[in-house]
Amino acid sequence: MKRLVNVPAFLLLICILGSMLSACIPAASIADPSDGGILYYDIFIEMDPAQGIFRSEQTITIAGSMAKNRKLSVFIGGGLVIDTLTLKDDAGNNIPITSWQEIGSSTTDNWWGKMVTSEIEIQMAEEIPSEGLLKVNLTYHLPPEAIQDGLSGNLYNLFVSTQGIHAGGPESGAFLMVSGKLEAPFAMTITHPNTFICAVPGEAINSEETDGFVTDTYRAEIPYDPSFSCAPYNFMSKEIQGLRFEMYVPKQIDLSPQMLDTAAKVLLLYREKFGEPSARSLRIVFPNMLENVGGGESNGNLVLLANIQPFLNYDDDETARSTFVDLVAHEGYHLWNTWSLTWEGSLSEWWVEGGANFMASWVKETLQGNQAGASNRFQYLKAFDEQEAYRHKDSLANLDDGWFEHWSLVYNYGALVWEQLRLEMGSEAFLAGLRDFYKSQHNQKTGYDDFITSMQKYTQVDVAAYLEQWTQRNARINLALGDVVIQPMNEGYEVQVDLEMDADRNYEIATTLGFKTSTGEDWRLIDLPLVKRGQNRIQFESDERPLEIRIDPEYRVPQIEMDDNVWVEAGK
Repeated sequence: MKRLVNVPAFLLLICILGSMLSACIPAASIADPSDGGILYYDIFIEMDPAQGIFRSEQTITIAGSMAKNRKLSVFIGGGLVIDTLTLKDDAGNNIPITSWQEIGSSTTDNWWGKMVTSEIEIQMAEEIPSEGLLKVNLTYHLPPEAIQDGLSGNLYNLFVSTQGIHAGGPESGAFLMVSGKLEAPFAMTITHPNTFICAVPGEAINSEETDGFVTDTYRAEIPYDPSFSCAPYNFMSKEIQGLRFEMYVPKQIDLSPQMLDTAAKVLLLYREKFGEPSARSLRIVFPNMLENVGGGESNGNLVLLANIQPFLNYDDDETARSTFVDLVAHEGYHLWNTWSLTWEGSLSEWWVEGGANFMASWVKETLQGNQAGASNRFQYLKAFDEQEAYRHKDSLANLDDGWFEHWSLVYNYGALVWEQLRLEMGSEAFLAGLRDFYKSQHNQKTGYDDFITSMQKYTQVDVAAYLEQWTQRNARINLALGDVVIQPMNEGYEVQVDLEMDADRNYEIATTLGFKTSTGEDWRLIDLPLVKRGQNRIQFESDERPLEIRIDPEYRVPQIEMDDNVWVEAGK
């Protein structure tokens, strides 16, 4: 089933509704009503924090089946004051409301921090046909005394200040919510002081300035997370090969324009391998944060990055350049694996976040060489081992709702499972399978079975059976080198290496044995497939005497306790 209806471009109309502007965009492109949750957002926001103004008018389209027994619950961020609330059917007819009231509030400890939410119960005078659509229109404002003068404490929650206004996603409190899915197509219009610049997901449709205020309109025709960040930003942009790259940074800070070129290299590589992204632009935003913490958030083609400090000396700092590639490669890949399709069913966390972490290492290896990719995978392995993620009671295929508490299993072990699949299939077949999947499932509801079908077209490997060993249970593998015997031969040396694979069961493992014959040289690699636990013996020849030998020198196996992976000749 298609996730949305494809709609030709149409003109954006801005009209007057009551005392507020509203983006009058027909809900022609909506999510599938059978999904539940929100199908379409129509959002107008007006902000002038210096004058104590932050208010919004929003209309959400939902399935009529969400109203039960003439009641409907909607949610909004705590602290916002609701001014009006009305209902209409999909023909635009008013639906009488008997009453609406706040019936409670809740505080949730989410991964990004505490979130206070108010629940509003709407009592209707008549039943709503379950097969129809229902439009909920709400206006609210933030009391002037709640507008702050400081900086935001996290990327996600609604934060309104004279220094900037941010809402990092549909659960930030800025947007009307219902139970169920919150990502949906939307139109968003923001009126803001001309000293502010706004970044919003979707494509920019229109911008007009009047009397010191700018009105910007954006539209997302496929399901994205509504969000925005508005502040006195410095703005940079660049068009490269039909894609637009934008960067927003705090006014007092200048970042290197080379960062846009780096972002372009990453996304153009993805486009070459996997086809067109779900958007023609990428917006990278560094909000001015109270605390500099790591990480980022992808909301469609809007990427919010929390910590600007590592990038202040980008041109001269190799670590900064490497870190930025990681962030862009991870968050940018979500334009394909998250925002171009809807993954349903098991292994969604592995697909989304494990896949994005794998791609970060693959991008670095492709653009910068093997050692760059290996450095990422070493960090994945280190975290997987130190956090003992292999002891997690759930597997990748059967994660409970608390999976984020065990993020290392998803992000780190999951990335290495992807790496093992790539090695088992071979890079060419692996990338061809992914490209086939993205092409065939674009804007579709899809999942693991469709993914396996696409990958299987390009390999003799039984992909489902191969992945099962990694996803149904968490691997506990410890590779250790034992005795090393080096014997002179005619014009070189014969080397015999004993290897112990201590594991909870047999695995099909793709890795390499590396050796060096002089200090500072790159690893000389020997392909090393392993299929059984216990003792293994490897023999090879070298024209020079090996001084160092390492199993899995590029960190491609999800193993633990790497201390015994290396042999160094005594005295060297």
